[in-house]
Amino acid sequence: MGKTSTGVMSTSQCRKLDLGFMLKNGWIKKGCAMKGQMSWTGENTAEIETVYTDIEKYVRMVYTITDRQGAVTNYDYKIELVTVPSNLGKGEILYLLCPETSIRARILYSAYGYGKYVHRNWYLEQYGKRLYYNTQLCTKYEYHNTRYHTLDRKINDLIDKLFNSKHRKMHYKGKPTKDQQRLFLLESKRLHYDNKRNRVLIKKLGITI
Repeated sequence: MGKTSTGVMSTSQCRKLDLGFMLKNGWIKKGCAMKGQMSWTGENTAEIETVYTDIEKYVRMVYTITDRQGAVTNYDYKIELVTVPSNLGKGEILYLLCPETSIRARILYSAYGYGKYVHRNWYLEQYGKRLYYNTQLCTKYEYHNTRYHTLDRKINDLIDKLFNSKHRKMHYKGKPTKDQQRLFLLESKRLHYDNKRNRVLIKKLGITI
């Protein structure tokens, strides 16, 4: 865990604690207290305890880090869980509360040799080093191309969902369904980034239209 780096790091190069992943895979369940082990590719495991009840809400992390010099550091701390009402007026949205900044986040990161999972902005404040998203380190073409393919995957997934559903409806009472509206929006964004990437490529190749 935790490798010291003197260069720029992106979010894909460091370990992350992803709330969405934990919820999807049953690590956190409302009304439950759970324990287990979580592992990362090529790294050690962490003992995790999650509690999501009306009385307490937290994720407890217990793990050990050995640095390049062989120094061992044991970690045992809690990351509070907080909820905010959904802007749709139904239910609530769950967040991790950064143990260093108290900023709400869906993902916390362990980077630049720091052992705890914290909000990405903390590294700039503490070390003067920014933790970049992958798209921030891309060229313009790479950025637009990545966005295009990401949206393309989302569109294909949504189309599969719509056409494989037994109760598929594209319109309800003469109006597009929410899924259909989302499909229109995704397709509009995909077209936008397709145009952007093509313009950059044409300019790069020196093609005159």
